Amino acid sequence: MSEYLLKYFPYEDLVIYELGAGNGTLALNILDFLKQHYPEVYERTRYHIIEISSRLAERQRKLLTPRHSMVTITNKDIFIWNQLVSGPCYFLAVEVVVSTLI
Repeated sequence: MSEYLLKYFPYEDLVIYELGAGNGTLALNILDFLKQHYPEVYERTRYHIIEISSRLAERQRKLLTPRHSMVTITNKDIFIWNQLVSGPCYFLAVEVVVSTLI
């Protein structure tokens, strides 16, 4: 948050991409935190999930979209991603890294 506030706010939206969001818990916690502690940043947040599993993508939609309208979930393999992201963004792959280490 401090890096975003120092470098980009208020000129750029906070854009987050999460790869393999599992049940969506991390996204929910991040967005709830922003809403409570940084409402001015929350209003300028876009949260994108790239999820290969159809089952998990549906679970994420049910959990996140009723509470946080800025969430988009793309049910796609990251290795066939074809969209250029040119602006500043943050990329999270926590569960992907953990599962590959086990």
